Amino acid sequence: MKKKSISSKRNVSKPVAKAVSRSSSSRGEVPVGVKIISVLYYIEAAFLILLGLVFVFGASAASTLLKDSPELAAAGAGIFIVLGIILILFGALFIFLGIKLWKGKNWARIVTIVLYILGVLIELLSLVSGGTMNIVWGVIWIIIDGTIAGYLLLNKEVKQAFR
Repeated sequence: MKKKSISSKRNVSKPVAKAVSRSSSSRGEVPVGVKIISVLYYIEAAFLILLGLVFVFGASAASTLLKDSPELAAAGAGIFIVLGIILILFGALFIFLGIKLWKGKNWARIVTIVLYILGVLIELLSLVSGGTMNIVWGVIWIIIDGTIAGYLLLNKEVKQAFR
């Protein structure tokens, strides 16, 4: 009988360690603030894509308005189409960044920080152009862009989530 108990102890199954992916163990849940920034990206993207489509499809209307000068009409339509395509591409980029930021991709956080810092720099340049409304809107956007960049760059919870 003693042999039987020894053999039964050998057959006892040991718990198997579960494989844990590196990303789920070293990264936390994406903070709510980051998800809000992702949603802002989606809203900006929708606006840019809509505006881009208006430019592309409005190009023929612009050329009709400039019918007295055929060369200017053709150039104007071409410029509207190119600007529309650029806006649509930026909209697609913002959707892509929003998705990746929501999923906690660190490279998306870095790209977002760079884009918002560039936004601050561009708005600083726009302050020089003068005009009361330019200054007011410039200051508002500097505060918004700077706050978002600072949050993604300096917040401890965000840093932890993107490790």
